[in-house]
Amino acid sequence: MPNVLKTIKDLLSHLSEDERLELQAYLKRDQDISLEELLRVKANAHGLACPECGSTHVVRNGKRNGMQRYFCKRCKKSFNELHDTFLQRSQKDLSVWKTYIQCMVDGKTIRNSAIICDISPSTAFYWRHKILDIVYKY
Repeated sequence: MPNVLKTIKDLLSHLSEDERLELQAYLKRDQDISLEELLRVKANAHGLACPECGSTHVVRNGKRNGMQRYFCKRCKKSFNELHDTFLQRSQKDLSVWKTYIQCMVDGKTIRNSAIICDISPSTAFYWRHKILDIVYKY
């Protein structure tokens, strides 16, 4: 994966100023994606596997708050589709997260991001590290 990032950085360095502005405008467009679409993308990318042991022997195990739960037959753990995502254990909507991530991309401070997203500075700090941990992991 680091080679892909290096390639992208090399390509970006060759863009003209107009091309950079066009790319920034494209990236800032509101790419409206629903939570269901996001989960579908995650499931297609990684397949449905137990986050604890990696087994694919999982079965549906009811719903909680409208979210499908799964049960691993191998390690007997229960989990939902949001496991190992930034939305895990979050009480905020996806739109607040998108706004917060945009604040990070724009280089806003934790305090300013908290004000824009209507969350506490400690939550903004926690979210920033949660996102950076996931980025680092992948």
